[in-house]
Amino acid sequence: MKKLLIFVLLPLMLLGGGGAGLFFSGILGGEETEEVVEEAPKKRVREFREIPFFHELADMVLSVRDEENRRRFMIMKVAIEVDTEADIEFLKFHEAKVRDQILVLMSRQDMEVLSDVNEIYQLREKLENSIFDLFEEDNSFLLGVDIRNVRIQ
Repeated sequence: MKKLLIFVLLPLMLLGGGGAGLFFSGILGGEETEEVVEEAPKKRVREFREIPFFHELADMVLSVRDEENRRRFMIMKVAIEVDTEADIEFLKFHEAKVRDQILVLMSRQDMEVLSDVNEIYQLREKLENSIFDLFEEDNSFLLGVDIRNVRIQ
């Protein structure tokens, strides 16, 4: 009787369980479902260049609020890295749009964001995404955004 259990019923149970697993996973028959894969945002990788091309924007004076809801002034210098020297001229032509984009984003920030290093890195990433979105039709010439200097008064 033990031999019958080991040699007949145990393999049948294993085969039945494996077949049910294959069926429910969709490999063996079953209902076909379309798997929706959510694309992660593309991360731009900044490459090291021997001679980088930067367009440094003029100082921007921004108004931000501190913990006590008082207005403080922030002077910020931003540089945008581009692919070629010719792209600097294109960026100069659209500098007003770029400055506006930066001012709109920065006007929503609080002082505590600007006092934490990790928050500044996240802010730079938001700033970069905002500028890349501005040129969404063709932003291949943009390589990155650097916050060069932040002074708060």
